[in-house]
Amino acid sequence: MGMIRPRLYYNTAQEMKAWEALLEVIKEKGILTYTNTLSNPTTGAKTTEESSNGLKIELTATSIRTQEEFIKACEIDLYQWEIDKFRCKEWERTKDGKILNSIQCTFKRISNSSLAQYIKRLEKGLIPHVRGQIKHVAPQTENVTLINIFDAHIDKVCRAIETGEESTIEDNCNRFREAVDYLLQNIGSPELIIFPVGNDFFNVNDCRGTTKKGTPQEQTTNFIDAFEIGLTLITECIDKIATIAPVYVPIIAGNHAEDLENILGVALKVLYGKNPSIEIEATRIERKYKQYGQNLFMFSHGDKAKNKINAIPSIMAVEKPDLWAATTQRFAIYGDIHHEQTHELNGVTAMFLRSMSTQDKWHHAQGYVGSRKTAYAMTYSKCGRYTNTSTINF
Repeated sequence: MGMIRPRLYYNTAQEMKAWEALLEVIKEKGILTYTNTLSNPTTGAKTTEESSNGLKIELTATSIRTQEEFIKACEIDLYQWEIDKFRCKEWERTKDGKILNSIQCTFKRISNSSLAQYIKRLEKGLIPHVRGQIKHVAPQTENVTLINIFDAHIDKVCRAIETGEESTIEDNCNRFREAVDYLLQNIGSPELIIFPVGNDFFNVNDCRGTTKKGTPQEQTTNFIDAFEIGLTLITECIDKIATIAPVYVPIIAGNHAEDLENILGVALKVLYGKNPSIEIEATRIERKYKQYGQNLFMFSHGDKAKNKINAIPSIMAVEKPDLWAATTQRFAIYGDIHHEQTHELNGVTAMFLRSMSTQDKWHHAQGYVGSRKTAYAMTYSKCGRYTNTSTINF
């Protein structure tokens, strides 16, 4: 038997809610998908078709072009849905030359509903602790500074009897704080500070004591305790950074603790959501982009990009054609491999940065020794001509 697909017509939001309240009951029985049609100036004509496991949204005559704009305009709950297919093509051009697009996007319901429920409880619990506005005390110049402290692995086990050095989660956090304090003293007064968070900030993903993919990790700190310690550390750092300049914080989930770092992003977004000078980008999109003047920065962890380095320029140009065209200096910034690499590609400088992590028994046994632990502050002028890098090594 085919699925029943009634199309709903309504004139007011109240009528729409009445229809949907009725259909939600029927939809739970698994025999119904339903389609809504509505129009507004931003999205154009919007058609929504939803079932128990899938969601399909079509926009016509819309000015929207990107996935990010689409998700924001359609108010998609990314803890319930993930994008399956996204297609955007030109619909028509208006007399004044404005391009209107047609978009079709399908979603799959996220199967790990317990994670979604946990995130919602976390959001609710954090509301009383929301940060207020932080005043900038320094004058600002036309520069942007990137504070890159990658692959911290704060909960990694490091024993002197196994590796020659001893380090606890408290030691790792103190080293992270020291790096932030030193770098802030040496960056002057930029107009914007970019502070990527994640990139294997945690070593263990969940209660299994493993990475996201299931690789066992030694641990002496429960992952929930590590999350609380890490959240406290990151909020301390953001509060310090925000006294100097507005802050953009892209959440870059690593391959070790992808879920825990995405939850960290949710927590930060709740804490700073009402602060106009702190932007937390906590989407689960693999690559995050930020333009500053003639500079375009792309952030990703690097575990996937390291095997297709030559494709980086084309990926950036396809994903962000407007930003690509508007800039002359473009940078792809990665972690993951724990040592420095720089690749000069067609129109892009790709950089893999060092780790801040101590060695565990496995890495020491494999001979991954000798690389310095480094944190970076990279400053770029708005015109793209001047750069300066400050580092602290451990």
